[in-house]
Amino acid sequence: TTTEENLAESQALSAQLTLTNARLERLGARRKLASLLSLEADLVDVPFLDGLPEPVLDAMDREALVERARSSRLDVRAAAAAMQSAESQLALEHRRAMPSIDLGVSLERPEKGASTNLLGGPEASIELPIFDQNRAQIRRAEFRRDQLGKEYEALVADVGQQVRAAVDRAAASARTAQFVTQELLPQAERAADLASTAYELGDTTLLPMLEARHAALQARQSRIGALLEAARTRVEVERAAGAALEVLFAESSR
Repeated sequence: TTTEENLAESQALSAQLTLTNARLERLGARRKLASLLSLEADLVDVPFLDGLPEPVLDAMDREALVERARSSRLDVRAAAAAMQSAESQLALEHRRAMPSIDLGVSLERPEKGASTNLLGGPEASIELPIFDQNRAQIRRAEFRRDQLGKEYEALVADVGQQVRAAVDRAAASARTAQFVTQELLPQAERAADLASTAYELGDTTLLPMLEARHAALQARQSRIGALLEAARTRVEVERAAGAALEVLFAESSR
């Protein structure tokens, strides 16, 4: 009918628009990749062989990753080193609280007419003022130590929450990708095949068959989006844990 023909033409035009947008996104993604890799060459015609990685994060031990990140991330290690430096500075200021006393031997030439040419004897020197116990510097060092300690504790807690959130998002994305791949896409493709067979046998019109094919294409697009989101969350886990997934898997299997 004319109505079905117009609906089919609308779907075809919509698909053409979607294809044009996909090509633009593909081109923009390649330009961004070249920029991130600091490449001057054009990547438009370069074939990419690697596909999206399969989501396999359900087996990751979340708390093990938290401990791993807290012990190996560079920002945590730098904060720990700064706190240790503050502890050393405080200990040094405490040692400076006591005045320094130097003991030694003194030689002195006497006045003219003395019976000896040199006079010798013990000598002692003490730093003044005697009652200055370096309290101001000690308080400053204690404040610096406490400040760095609080910052370190806050960073450790924040790292733990970052890792847990990243693992949770990755696990959810992996389950979504698995559902789309194993449940949604096969069902949509079966429905499209049945609709095509029914149309060939004359049991249905063109529009239901086109709608079934459109649903199958949307399911494929959903699978690609789910795999892409799972890949992004993998990167978030690696960033939060401070290591590549291959290293994390190797450590967890030991």
